[in-house]
Amino acid sequence: MLSPVFHFRIKNVELKIKIEKTANLQGVSIDQFALYAFTKGISDIETDQFFKKRLKKNTKDEIESDFLKIWNKLSLTKLKNLSRDKI
Repeated sequence: MLSPVFHFRIKNVELKIKIEKTANLQGVSIDQFALYAFTKGISDIETDQFFKKRLKKNTKDEIESDFLKIWNKLSLTKLKNLSRDKI
């Protein structure tokens, strides 16, 4: 069984200071901020891998064509009527 505790050292003093400052600015503990940063970092990597894999399946022209099909289905009048007040 994996332990829910993960210990690591941050040898880069500048990075350690940035982590401490950011956690303090966010009003959270270093552990809470680290959990958030790891989660966001992993999510970003997974998203990047998803799109890289997806892009390998299609050419640039196919992607542009699919985008234009979707774009053309949108009602331009609906897009023009959007305002920040309605969002």
